[in-house]
Amino acid sequence: MTKPITKYNRTTITLHWLTVLAMFLAIFFIEIHGLFPKGSATRDLTKVIHISFGFLILGLALARLIVRHFTTVPAIEPPMPAWMEKASKAVHHLLLLLMIVIPMLGWLYMSARGRVSPFFGFDILAIMPQVTWAKDIKGVHELLGNVIMFVIAAHAGAALFHHYVIKDNTLLRMMPGKKEKTPK
Repeated sequence: MTKPITKYNRTTITLHWLTVLAMFLAIFFIEIHGLFPKGSATRDLTKVIHISFGFLILGLALARLIVRHFTTVPAIEPPMPAWMEKASKAVHHLLLLLMIVIPMLGWLYMSARGRVSPFFGFDILAIMPQVTWAKDIKGVHELLGNVIMFVIAAHAGAALFHHYVIKDNTLLRMMPGKKEKTPK
């Protein structure tokens, strides 16, 4: 009998931690942009970096969806209650949805303002014509940006809760390195 898979594959783990890093940097750069005077080169640069990481997050989220389709989700040992599994799936689906919708709204906002979007030195063309309600798109983008920070905190908190309180392998499944040892 084959032992069940209890750890994600390297590709999934790499995509996960690259996404974590990109999310942190996108949030960091948009949060610090207000420290600099409007119109300053530094403030503009923080926005460019934020947008670039937003596009990277979009690409990583799409890559994660593709990889997830072709890979097996490792077992959680010991298995968690059904309600917890449903909540976990809901949070994961919400995170992926937000990682796609938020950057798309950012791209729509830049387009609606008649601007190209920067991506690490390249210009991504507008996807819609300039409109007067661009600020509404920006408002939804910012609102969902706040929502995803809460969802990320809940996701990370749940992983730590599983590791330190429940003592299952939820967190270990996504850690890089050698194959895990199943906790007792």
